[in-house]
Amino acid sequence: MPRRKDIYLVVHNPSVNTESFEAVAREVERIAPHIRARVIRNKRDRLRKWSRVFRPTLTVSMAPLDRLRPARGPAITGQRLDKFEDMERMNAAGVPVPRWKRIPPGEKPDLSEWGSHVLVKPIRGARGAGIRVMRRGRVRHRDWDDELGERFAQEFIYTGEWPVACRVAVFFGRPLFCLEVEGTHDFPALAGPDRLGDHGGISVVASRRGCTYRPVNDPEAIELAVRASRAFPDIPLLGFDVIREHGTGRLFIVESNPSGYTWLISSEAGREIEKSFEFSIRGQFGAIEIAARALAEETDVRAR
Repeated sequence: MPRRKDIYLVVHNPSVNTESFEAVAREVERIAPHIRARVIRNKRDRLRKWSRVFRPTLTVSMAPLDRLRPARGPAITGQRLDKFEDMERMNAAGVPVPRWKRIPPGEKPDLSEWGSHVLVKPIRGARGAGIRVMRRGRVRHRDWDDELGERFAQEFIYTGEWPVACRVAVFFGRPLFCLEVEGTHDFPALAGPDRLGDHGGISVVASRRGCTYRPVNDPEAIELAVRASRAFPDIPLLGFDVIREHGTGRLFIVESNPSGYTWLISSEAGREIEKSFEFSIRGQFGAIEIAARALAEETDVRAR
């Protein structure tokens, strides 16, 4: 029989995550009886019991750890990367990312090879916060005094009349679900990549309030997300936003969401999506079973 080992799965919001994490832990113990799986809180838990210290241990946290410090073994956690590091990692791995440039103080970036309009985005933020559409000739540095940080210019990829993206969640290199997100139709349709106007009365963010979710099985988007996950071997859960250029079909990844807050299987956001659009996120591919097998395999390899 294989040597006994422990896996600790860290919960950051007990009212949201505990149920699905407990289901994953039970499945780990069912398929790998030599592994003891426990769900713990992200705080100073009492982990220094002799029965645990003597066993090879792995701790996995979707989000960055706060006060918790494992008594033994490595901790594989989500990370707070700014969008520059996020895109640089994918660029270095050969993953297709829309072209981007910093907007340095006192200078205008050379965007002459891009289309007529570009996106100006913050290095931090979520759900489209701080994103603006601008004519490329008007992009310049400003004194941004909000919490979203420095801005950068990114090539605009036209996905159709309304913005569309795929959110592919990848856990230790294994896809958990693939959801298509279509932007709200409460805004005017996007007539084309060069007919956007200036940031007034349009939306280019698929996941804004009022968007539509549907489960899809897009093998190309899933394969690209799995390939991109190899650029982040030290991060367990990634939520890739994959877009497809209208007309050419080319795929790009906009961001990886490495901080771990993309576990829609039992989160408040995930439950709201399931209720509103009447489908099961965990049931699409069998996310609980996939996550459990991934944890069992990673524990056998990484526990120390």
